[in-house]
Amino acid sequence: MRALINIQSIWRGKLTRQKPPKVLNNFLSRRRIFLEILETEETYVHGLHCLTDIYLPGLQSLPEEVLAPEIINQIFSNIKIIKSVNTLILKQLQERNRCWFFSGEMVGDIFDKFAAFLRNYTDYTLKYNNAYIAFSEASKEYEVATMLQECRNHPDCNYQALNSFLITPIQRITRYVILLQDLRKHTPENHPGCEDLDRALTSVSEVADYVNEKKRQAENLHAVTVISNRLNGWKSDEVLALPHRQVIRQGPAMGAELKDLDHKTLKGLDWRNRYLFLLNDLILFTKVTSAGILGRIKGSDMLDAPLTLEELENNDDISFKFDSLIRIKSAIILDLYDNEDRNIYSLGIKKWNAEDENMVVVAFQTLHDKYDWMISIDDVISEKLGAIKSHMDIPKHIDMENDYEAVIFEGNLLKQGRKNIQWKPIYCILQGNVLKYYASDLDYRSGLEPSRMINILSSSITCWPVADRPNCMQLRTYNRTYYLAADSNIIRMEWIANIRMAVRIFLKQEKLRLIEAASNDVVDSTIDSSRRKSAKYKKKGKTRRILKLNKRNKSLRGAKKQGVLYIRGKRYKLKKARVFLKGRSLIIINEKDKRLDIDLLLVRQVSTEPLMYTLKGKVYYYVELVTSESREEIYSQDIDELNEWIECINRTGYKLKKKRNR
Repeated sequence: MRALINIQSIWRGKLTRQKPPKVLNNFLSRRRIFLEILETEETYVHGLHCLTDIYLPGLQSLPEEVLAPEIINQIFSNIKIIKSVNTLILKQLQERNRCWFFSGEMVGDIFDKFAAFLRNYTDYTLKYNNAYIAFSEASKEYEVATMLQECRNHPDCNYQALNSFLITPIQRITRYVILLQDLRKHTPENHPGCEDLDRALTSVSEVADYVNEKKRQAENLHAVTVISNRLNGWKSDEVLALPHRQVIRQGPAMGAELKDLDHKTLKGLDWRNRYLFLLNDLILFTKVTSAGILGRIKGSDMLDAPLTLEELENNDDISFKFDSLIRIKSAIILDLYDNEDRNIYSLGIKKWNAEDENMVVVAFQTLHDKYDWMISIDDVISEKLGAIKSHMDIPKHIDMENDYEAVIFEGNLLKQGRKNIQWKPIYCILQGNVLKYYASDLDYRSGLEPSRMINILSSSITCWPVADRPNCMQLRTYNRTYYLAADSNIIRMEWIANIRMAVRIFLKQEKLRLIEAASNDVVDSTIDSSRRKSAKYKKKGKTRRILKLNKRNKSLRGAKKQGVLYIRGKRYKLKKARVFLKGRSLIIINEKDKRLDIDLLLVRQVSTEPLMYTLKGKVYYYVELVTSESREEIYSQDIDELNEWIECINRTGYKLKKKRNR
C-alpha cells in the first residue's frame, strides 16, 4: 500500500512540473482575449458600415413624400459619429496587433484614450426608443418595406434586418466591459499597462451602466408597443406606448362590478372573462377577442396561462378590446371573501378619490395566482406613492396631538418587538396623519397616552409576509421599521388601503396649496411690477399696455396645469419659470415677469420622452417644443413630472387638432 502511495506522489509531481508557469498562462490568456476584442470589433464596424453605407443611402433615395428626412434622422441618430469613433478604435487595435510583443501587450491605453468619445453612445441610446418607434411605423409603408428588403439582400448585409443592426451599438458597450474585465483578471499588478486598463475599465463601465438602463427601457417599450398594437378601442387621448412605461405582469382573470362595498359574499355578480395588464402606472382591463375565448363564464373557459410576448408579437389572431383602466396613483386594492366551492379567489380594485362607490372585482382560479397579483399590484402602488412623495416637501415631524381629527380606522394588530422578536397584541388607531397604538383597547377607551405615535406621511407601508405571520405588513419610517400582523389578509389590506388613502389626501391638499400659492405669487408679482413700470412709463403713455398685461395674468388662476420648471437663459444657464397650460396656450413666465405664449396648434413636434442634460454635476431632463417660428425647451429635475407635462401637452394638442379638423 505504501509503495502505491509513493508511485502516485511521483506521478503527481511529474504532472505538476509539466504545467506551464502562471506567467505564461497569463500571457497566453491576454493574447487570446485581445484577439477576441479585435475580431468582435471588426465584425461590429462592418455592421456599422452596413448601416451608414447601405441602409441609410437606400432610405434616403426614397421620395420625401414616402419617407421624410426627419424620420430617417430619427432612425439613424448619430450612427455616423459612432462609426467614425469605432473605426479609429479598430485601426489602433490593428496596429497594436502587428506589434503586440514589442508594445508591452498594452491595450488599456487605447480604450482609456477613446473612453470620452464613447459618450456618443449616450445620445444614441437616449434616442433609440424613438428610433424603434419611427422604424416600426415607417416599415409599414410598401415602398419603405421594399427598399429595406433590397438592402437586406445586399451581400455585405448577409440578410440581416435593419433593426438587428440598430441594436448593436447598445450591446457593444456591455461587451467591452466583459472583455476588459476578463483581460484585467489575467493582468498582474506589476504589468506596465495595469493603470491604463483600470482607468479604461472604470470609464467604460460608467457608460455601460447607463446604456444597460436604457436597454432595459427599450425592451419595456417594445413590450408596451406590442400590447398597444393588439389593443382595440383605446378610449384615452394619451398614447399607451410611452418610454417610461413597463409591463410588470399580465394574465387572465374574471371581472365584475361590485356596487355595494358592504357585501360579504360575491353571489349574484355578473362574471365575465377579462385579461389584465399591470403596468408601472396603469392597470388595464381588456377582453380577449379571439374566437372561443371571449364570453361569460358559462359556456366559455378562461385562458389557462398568461400569453407570452412572443405569442402576442407573432400570433396575428390574438387581439384585445379595451374595457377600462385604473391609474396606479389613485388605485386601492382590497381583499374580498373567497368562494372556494367555485374556485373564485377575488380582489377588489377601486379609485380612492372616485365619487361613486363602485369597485372592480377581479377573481382568479387559484389562491396562488390571487396572492401573486395582490403582491405585484401592492408593490407597484407602494413604489408609485413613494416616487410622488420624494418630489414633495414631506415633513418628518408633525403635530401628533390631533385628538380633534376623526378616527379613520382602528383595530387589533400584532407587533413584533424591536429587541425581543416575540409578537405582542396592540390596539391601533389611524387618526389624521398619525398612527397611534396602545397596549390594549381598554387603554384607548380609558384615555391613556398611546405607547407610540407614528407619522405616516414620512413612512411607507407594504405587504411583507413572513413564515409564521402570512398577513404581516411592513411600516417603514425614516428612523425605524415596524412589522405589524393582522388576523386575516382582508384586515391587512384594509389597513394598508386606509393608511395610503390618508397620505394621498394630504398630498392632494398640499399640491392644491402649492398651486394656489404659485398662482397668487404670479398675480402679486405681476401687480407689483406693473405698478413700478406704470410709474416709470407713465409719461410715455405705456400705462394702458401694462394694465392690460396685468389683467391677462389674472386669468391664469384657471389654468388646467401649472408648476415651476426651468428654462434656458443666457450662457446656457437654467432659470426658474412658472409654466401654465390653459386653453390652447402654454404660458411661460420667467423671473422678470416676461411672458411667452405658445399656441399648441402651431406646435409641429413635441419630444415623446424627456431628454437628459447635465449642468454642473446636476442632471436635468427637458422637453422640446418646435413651432414654425421658434424652438423652446422646458427643464425639470423630476422625470415623472416632465412625463406628466409631455402627456398633458400631447393630449391637449391632439384634442385641439381633432376639433379643428372637424
